[in-house]
Parts: sequence; structure tokens; C-alpha cells
Amino acid sequence: MDYGDHREEGKYRAGKKYDEWKHYAPNGEMVYKGKFVDGREDGKHTQWYTDGTIREEGKYSFGQKEGTWLYYNEMGTVVQSITYRQDRIINIDGVPIKGDDEEKEKL
Repeated sequence: MDYGDHREEGKYRAGKKYDEWKHYAPNGEMVYKGKFVDGREDGKHTQWYTDGTIREEGKYSFGQKEGTWLYYNEMGTVVQSITYRQDRIINIDGVPIKGDDEEKEKL
């Protein structure tokens, strides 16, 4: 599919995205690659800047961010690391984040 600002390639099953999907910038560079199961992100997903330099990478589990995601600047240097558990941030650049559940336990 061509959306003007990018082109997408992938498959549908029962009207939902599945298997590997790729997005391309107008210059032809791949800017996104990831897998889907039943329309939800699953497995490794990667995005690139339009010049081909990596932008971010991480994993999904049934549509939720899981594990450590790395974010890069235009030079390809990691500028931030965020760890997720069931789509909730638990750690940013090595610093634990207290969530709502932890605050409730204190009360």
C-alpha cells in the first residue's frame, strides 16, 4: 500500500495484519520492519531513519512492549534505553521507575 509519505508491504489474515511487515520511505529506504500475530505486534520490531541509520529496536509480546528497547540518534548512537514489562515502563537508562502498583502497596 502506498500512503504518499511511505509504502507498506505485508499480509493480512482474516482482516488482521500477520507475519512480517515492512515500511519504506519515498526514497526507497526501509524505515520499519516487524511481525504481527492476529493484528498485534509480536517479536522484534525495528525502525530506521530515512538514511538507513537505526532509530529504535525492541520486542513486542502480543501487542505489548516487552524487555529493553533501545533508542538511537541520527548518528546511530544509543541515546536511551527503556525497559518494559507488559507495556509499562519499569526502567529508564538503568534507573527503576516506580509504578502505580508499587505506590498502592505503600498505602
